[in-house]
Amino acid sequence: MFIKYTVMALSLISIVACTHVPSTGEKMIAHSESTKQLGDEWRKGEKSVANAAKINKNGDKLIANGHKNIDKGNKLVAKGEQQLSSGKLFIKQAKNQTQVGRALQTKSEEKFEEKISQ
Repeated sequence: MFIKYTVMALSLISIVACTHVPSTGEKMIAHSESTKQLGDEWRKGEKSVANAAKINKNGDKLIANGHKNIDKGNKLVAKGEQQLSSGKLFIKQAKNQTQVGRALQTKSEEKFEEKISQ
């Protein structure tokens, strides 16, 4: 039983001896380390916000340029449709002129044949 109490007393003494109350300097160091960690996280957050702002600004520029390109493309499409319409009209007129020319040629040939056969 004596051994049991001795072991318990020694264990209690070692536990009390191991318990360390931090000094004011140790508390200040621990506080400054956590403050430094918060400061580092704050700087990372500021960099992230600044980077996101740049990305948003670039995205807005790309969107604005995209709208300009869409406007240019619409104008080109309208011009192309106008040229297509004009081209179809020229083709129709050329076909009509060709038909008129063929009819004149046929009449001329017929008149020529009449004069020759007389």
